[in-house]
Amino acid sequence: MRSLPGKGIAEETFHWLALSLISGVGCILFKRLLDRFKTPEAVFRASKADLLSVEGLGEKVAGEIQRGPFEKIVERELYLIEKVGATIVTFQDENYPRRLKDIYDPPPLLYV
Repeated sequence: MRSLPGKGIAEETFHWLALSLISGVGCILFKRLLDRFKTPEAVFRASKADLLSVEGLGEKVAGEIQRGPFEKIVERELYLIEKVGATIVTFQDENYPRRLKDIYDPPPLLYV
C-alpha cells in the first residue's frame, strides 16, 4: 500500500475518509457498501447501476459517489486530524474495538 504524496497517510485510509465524508453515507450505508464492494476505493470505481443496487442508496448519493473523492475536503480533514495529533482507525483495522464492531451500526472509522 502506497502513501499519498506529502500526506503520510495510506491511500486506502484516504478512501475510507473520503467515503465517510460523502453526504448521505452514514454508518449503515457505509457497511452495506463495504459488504457489496469490499473496499471504499472499489465503491468509488463502481458504476451508478451497481451503486443503486445497494439497499438504501438513492440517485443523489450515487451521484455524489460517482463524482469521486473530493480531494480538497479530504485534505482539509487530514489537515485537521494532523493538527490535533489524531489518527484514523478503520472498521477493518485490528485496533478497532471488538465490542464496537459488534453493534448494529458501528462507525466505519474512528478518530483516535
